[in-house]
Amino acid sequence: MSVTSHHDLRGADLTSVPDGVLKLKHLTKLDLRVNRLNALPFKLSKLSHLQTLLIRCNEFHELPSVVCKLKNLIHFDISTNHIEFIHDGMANLVNLQNLDLSFNIIRELTTTFGRSFKKMTRLDISHNKLSSLPESFGEMTSLESLKLGSNRLTKLPASFAKLLQLKSLEIDENGMRDFPESICQMMSLKELRANNNSFQRLPDHFGNKLHMLEILILHNNGLRGLPDSLCQLPILSSLDLSNNEILNLPANFGKLSRLGKEDGSVFSLLNNPLDEPPLEICARGIDVIREYLSGQGFFTIRKKMTEKKRSDLTVTLDDVDDGTSYTMNHRPRGVAVIVDNIGVGANSMTGDNSDADKLRIFLTKIGFSVRVYRDKTSDEILQVMEVIALEDHSNFDCFLACFVANGSPDLIFGEDSLPVSLVDVAKCVNARHCPALIGKPKIFLTHACAEYDITEMANTKPEVSALPKSPPVWEDFLFCFNIFQGAGAEERSVFISKLLSSLELLHSLKDLRSIMYNVMDGVASDVETAFVFSPVSTLKKKLILS
Repeated sequence: MSVTSHHDLRGADLTSVPDGVLKLKHLTKLDLRVNRLNALPFKLSKLSHLQTLLIRCNEFHELPSVVCKLKNLIHFDISTNHIEFIHDGMANLVNLQNLDLSFNIIRELTTTFGRSFKKMTRLDISHNKLSSLPESFGEMTSLESLKLGSNRLTKLPASFAKLLQLKSLEIDENGMRDFPESICQMMSLKELRANNNSFQRLPDHFGNKLHMLEILILHNNGLRGLPDSLCQLPILSSLDLSNNEILNLPANFGKLSRLGKEDGSVFSLLNNPLDEPPLEICARGIDVIREYLSGQGFFTIRKKMTEKKRSDLTVTLDDVDDGTSYTMNHRPRGVAVIVDNIGVGANSMTGDNSDADKLRIFLTKIGFSVRVYRDKTSDEILQVMEVIALEDHSNFDCFLACFVANGSPDLIFGEDSLPVSLVDVAKCVNARHCPALIGKPKIFLTHACAEYDITEMANTKPEVSALPKSPPVWEDFLFCFNIFQGAGAEERSVFISKLLSSLELLHSLKDLRSIMYNVMDGVASDVETAFVFSPVSTLKKKLILS
């Protein structure tokens, strides 16, 4: 007689847990994600062997009390619901190691939260409405990954200094003005994402103990300078300081010799009013910055850059605005959404997030207000688009969305391995659902790993191909697709590399459709495992991102 230990009921449209499940006494994992549940039966407490319970994307408004009786629970996911409060009963879950509370509406935690979670290694409480955290947070001394992004936090408890095992910390998109001193004590920290706050400075001793730090993301703050101790981070390979107010780099900045050199690493100083070194020097990479700061070879560097800039601009102005182009005169020019689901789905794209990060840096540079969403379920992708459609776009010129994920020309796969239709996603910003974008271009880029043999696509057309014949609500759209087989980082990045290099040179001179045709043609020629489709357009004018 076989014993069932795992039961998967994802996406089954359930409003209650089937009685048969409650009889599986040896069940260790129960997956109830993406249903319509708003309660769990008391009999669930009889599943004494249950270690993993996933109830993400349901309709819970409070933490089911029966969960607090599952004392052997190790992994609990109740994200993307409507939870407002976490009661003290959770203290019974002393074996919990992985807890996901993200995408709820939690406003506060009990003062004892964390006191019982001595084994917790991963906690995600991002995308809530928290304005403070209890001091007991620091008692989760086994924590290795902590996500606190997109809340309303203005500071962190002093007890955070006790989290000495923490390797990854995200505090992005909060209301912090003063950089938390406690972070500077986290000697095991490898990744810190603190972008989109209001930090004007980092502590002078910032880098004294963070010798394991590899990734530091600080874009969109108000940083006016950098401490000398930042240069003491020997293995830092990714550093994003774009969109700050930095005037000068520390004299020893060149010691950060690994910046931008590792696979998938990012190094950006874009949109800073840099005097020393000038931004044109910084754009050449850490080796040129080191040479400049050491006082060697500056004039040679400047001369080579000037010659390169002149020789690269071998383009004509025949596509410049002739009165039939879309208006592009606002800053920001519009919202740009990047959904980065790299590494999820049945045929997961393995590797790093470099493609999405490179896109974000470039789009920010040319004036977009960029928002990056990582590892989203199919429902969350639609949710993101629906929320953005409700915003005021009247002072923007256009909208752009890019999906780096598994999928096809018609489907984008979420973190839950469930697909969402590109038409349904794009529908959120058509004329019926987002009137503020009427008459303005809406650009959709799909950069996806195929879930099946791409040769099967040879005689197919994307679903959006029919849109040019559709009603006026679908006017002013541009869809571009790059689909490839396999997950090799080099092959995967060809499209993004060609796209960015072409846009860098031509975005203010040529119609975007013309640029995209050339990019697609180049990808098709260079990558055997790529399959590209001609862009699908309902644009009425030239689209020049001037």
